[in-house]
Amino acid sequence: MALPRKKGSVRGSFTLLEVLFSIVVVGIAIMAMPLILRTSSSLTPEILKIEAVNQVYIFNKNIDTYFWDHSSTDDQNISFFLDTVGVDDDEFDRYPDPSSLYRRGRFNNERRFFDVKTDPTDESALGPESGEDSEDKYNDIDDFNGFGYTISKSVGDYLIDMTLKARVFYIDDSADYTKEEIFLPISSTKSSKRYTNIKMVEVSAYDEEGNLVVRMYSWAQNIGSYRAARRDF
Repeated sequence: MALPRKKGSVRGSFTLLEVLFSIVVVGIAIMAMPLILRTSSSLTPEILKIEAVNQVYIFNKNIDTYFWDHSSTDDQNISFFLDTVGVDDDEFDRYPDPSSLYRRGRFNNERRFFDVKTDPTDESALGPESGEDSEDKYNDIDDFNGFGYTISKSVGDYLIDMTLKARVFYIDDSADYTKEEIFLPISSTKSSKRYTNIKMVEVSAYDEEGNLVVRMYSWAQNIGSYRAARRDF
């Protein structure tokens, strides 16, 4: 007669049913591995796109915080209108005559031209000026023309690299500013003129193989800046 097993003793073997069940579970896990890997692999491009959109937007908005042109600022970092007479729309010329310091629609005593004629940066010279050999020395939008950098993003077991590149160029302005209702068509086509009143900022993100992931545009106008009223003592 078989003796009963003592309470707390360790069983020395598996039953056939347990062995078969284990084999089935392991088999299912092995069969599911390719699907898991494919799913993970397919998610990587989507994660790259989402991250690229975020990074491009941040970079683009950061560029927009700079002055429109280095020629538009004075010693107190106040931004002036720049002259585009004969090159861009006449509505943005000095008004009512070339000796005026203002243009149509200006604020009283603010958003003015320089005392002497001052042009924007020529299209051929867009980019960092002399001595601006690093980003921390940039002071206007077009300094970022040609600027780029690479970032790495860790996503689970994956390391995603993407390269961001900026391009700044002038675009044509075909709006009629003498109308009560203004329609401003914005195009990503580079102007053939030396300069205009609108700079386009283009930021692109590329993957490790150099393929374009996303591209984003923003534009900035030659509108100067106003100075807060202050009392002199």
